[in-house]
Amino acid sequence: YYCRNLKSFTIPKSLQSIKNSTFYRCEKLKSIIIPNSIKSIGDYAFFFSGLIDINFTNKSSLKLIGTYAFSSCLQLSSFSLPPFINTIKESTFSSCVSLKSFAIQPKSSLTSIKSMAFMSCEKLHSFTIPHNIDSIESFAFRGCKNLCDFYYLGIKEPKINKLAF
Repeated sequence: YYCRNLKSFTIPKSLQSIKNSTFYRCEKLKSIIIPNSIKSIGDYAFFFSGLIDINFTNKSSLKLIGTYAFSSCLQLSSFSLPPFINTIKESTFSSCVSLKSFAIQPKSSLTSIKSMAFMSCEKLHSFTIPHNIDSIESFAFRGCKNLCDFYYLGIKEPKINKLAF
């Protein structure tokens, strides 16, 4: 929390969660490897950090990413969602103004994108959602002014709030 000079950190493989606000405003933290032992990332865990790269080890067991967890990571340009995440919570990636690429694995468990999840991700150009998505809530993609390709891989149309975009 507010470790303004923290440049690197190795998450111990014995750890199962990254608690709320752990790396909050660690502005010099550029890269982190999240081991497969991590099952949850708390609210505001990396809020306003300097992250450019987030890497998950093979066979990630991550199941939960909290609200605002990666919000305002201004230099984050890409993210690959681990397969067992079923919800992208409120404002998880909001104001990641450099986010261009967001990958969701074809066999993803993702069913819901909550309010403001990607709000103001200005450089996000395209987005593909998996077949099992049920809902996209209000303002989920509001302010994504370069989002011009939105693909849905399913058959049954998800519930998309009229204010989602």
